[in-house]
Parts: sequence; structure tokens; C-alpha cells
Amino acid sequence: MVLSITKLLPIEKELVKLITKNTLLISLLLLAITSNKVEDELTHKNRLKAFAGAFIFGVVFTIVSSTINYLSPYFSSPSNTGTTYILIQMFFIYFISLYTMKKGKREK
Repeated sequence: MVLSITKLLPIEKELVKLITKNTLLISLLLLAITSNKVEDELTHKNRLKAFAGAFIFGVVFTIVSSTINYLSPYFSSPSNTGTTYILIQMFFIYFISLYTMKKGKREK
């Protein structure tokens, strides 16, 4: 028998979604700002590049998705994306780009 939290506790589903989203965002933020055992100038430079790339991606994604939503009678597009979705994408872009920069550093 499978029980869900909402059946056990009288909590609204929207509140559970909000708490889950905020917890995920705080966890990703803590992962992003933690430092390595060895921090040098190259590590700081790579972090800055990764943050800048993720920010630029977020801005471009927001502009493109807003334009597509504006032109939605002409194009089929998904519903309006929320800020949580965009922030999660930005964090993953940050982590992927930082990982590739670290991997490139190790191979040299």
C-alpha cells in the first residue's frame, strides 16, 4: 500500500511544491558557492566564467521564451516557464561548464 505525504498530513499540495522548489534552489546555491580544497586564481577565473555563462544563458533563454510566448498564436510553444525552472537550468549550465573547465585543466 502506497501512502503519500498529503494523505498523512493535511498539507496543501501547492505548499509542498513551494517548499520542495525552494529547498532545491537553496541546495544548488550552496553547492555553487562552496569552495574547493585548493583554490587558486584559475579556479576563481573558471567560476567567474561559468557564472557569467549561466547568467547569459538565463537572460537569452528568458528573452527567447518570452518572444515565443508572445508569438504563440503563430507557433506552438509550451506554457510560460517559471523562474524556478530558469534558475535550475542556470545552475545546471553553471555546473556543466565548471566541470568541463576543470576536466580540461586536468587533461593539460
